[in-house]
Amino acid sequence: MHNQTLIAITGANGFIGSFLVRSLESDGSRVRRLVRNGGVDGRCHAVGDLAAEPEWLESLRGVDTVVHCAAFAEKPEGPLATERLFRVNRDAVAALAKACQDVGVRRLIFLSSVKVYGEVSSDQGGFSEADTLSPDDDYGMSKAEAEQLLLAGGCAKNLDVCVLRLPLVYGPGVKGNFARLMRLAYRGMPLPLASVDNRRSLLGLDNLAAVVAALVLDERKLNDVFNVADPTTMSTPELLRSLGSARHCTPRLFRFPVPLLRVAARMVGVSASFAKLTESAVVNTTKLAAALPNLRLAPTDELIRRYFSDCSAANGVQ
Repeated sequence: MHNQTLIAITGANGFIGSFLVRSLESDGSRVRRLVRNGGVDGRCHAVGDLAAEPEWLESLRGVDTVVHCAAFAEKPEGPLATERLFRVNRDAVAALAKACQDVGVRRLIFLSSVKVYGEVSSDQGGFSEADTLSPDDDYGMSKAEAEQLLLAGGCAKNLDVCVLRLPLVYGPGVKGNFARLMRLAYRGMPLPLASVDNRRSLLGLDNLAAVVAALVLDERKLNDVFNVADPTTMSTPELLRSLGSARHCTPRLFRFPVPLLRVAARMVGVSASFAKLTESAVVNTTKLAAALPNLRLAPTDELIRRYFSDCSAANGVQ
């Protein structure tokens, strides 16, 4: 890419942020890492606790584009958990946008979530940017409210805001639900999931990095919201088989009525986790494709082979 403008990445030590830093720098871009506590090598700029009053201004001077990755991915534990979630995922974002305007940042790329739509979509058309937002939990609500603050009239005057709504993101070092699926695929346990007939959108880190890089270079005034996802969707059985194939093993899936599985999940208190395995969550990316017609993204199965084809510690699952 060889882009000589300065790009700031918040949450630069995190799963997504660290990958974007490496990807952009490998393409020749100048990147400034924004993290909570800074670093000893001078390459990281400390902005402080996002749940308190982060110091954005000095870290943003001379920056052309900010990619805001820092966030709570789920509600934190402890007292005032909900308040801390909204301070980080909503209030700190509004403060960042104000600081961007004050120092003349050209573009703010905000990583939001498809959870602003809710949890379940249709199998075909999926969620589109025109849909009414209907988050089901505090995380989704915090992202939706941050979007609304960013896209209010004031920000549009001299700061170009690009909101990217992301599904589950996977890649080397992935944790959470995707890592649990990987363990299920690799350990050979019989799984009653062969009858699941759903569709889910996913997003590989390389595809996200490609979108961010394209937006960094794009000089148009966009000020818009885009769904971002891999060009292919997968059912849960397909995903498990793809993960297994990358490691040359075959998950042991057998058929069992999904309604009975749903009842069993309710009885043991894991309905929400079970729904993620069986319900559909598809996002429509037509708008992004129209905005960036030269963008070419890799299909999910190709990225799974790239990321998880060996047992190295880099993939985060043993």
